[in-house]
Amino acid sequence: MATSLSMALCFGQSMAEKESLARMQRTTEAQQLLMEGDVAYSAGKHAEASVQFLKARNLLPDAPATRDLRVAATERYATATVQAAAQLSRKGDVAAAKQLIDQVLAEDVAPHHGPALAMRDQLNDPLRTNPAITKEHAKQVDEAVSYTHLRAHETGRN
Repeated sequence: MATSLSMALCFGQSMAEKESLARMQRTTEAQQLLMEGDVAYSAGKHAEASVQFLKARNLLPDAPATRDLRVAATERYATATVQAAAQLSRKGDVAAAKQLIDQVLAEDVAPHHGPALAMRDQLNDPLRTNPAITKEHAKQVDEAVSYTHLRAHETGRN
């Protein structure tokens, strides 16, 4: 019986060690994803950064050892997602922008994130976000603005 107990303890330690190693590997992977997200965010690729930050967040348990890193991943995810939503809105995809904001404001993510709450208000405000805007209209506006800037540059009126 003593042999069974010692084998069980030994097996238990082995499982605990395996779990600890797996947690360390997930934390390392999450840190790598955060760095990749930071690079994407710095390059203005907010949607890509948002995905990387969310992947990192999902790898990290809400435990004392990883809590600070999880909070940082959540904040980065929320910030990048708000920027991605703003880009979508400017391009005429208000519905997709609202979906992104709803994901951030989910109860288990960041329901009190100030910039996300402000973006939700902006997206729902018909004075700040044209409810009739479409992707095609936004594209035409961008083309007209680009043409106007090009003509101003060609004529020397910057």
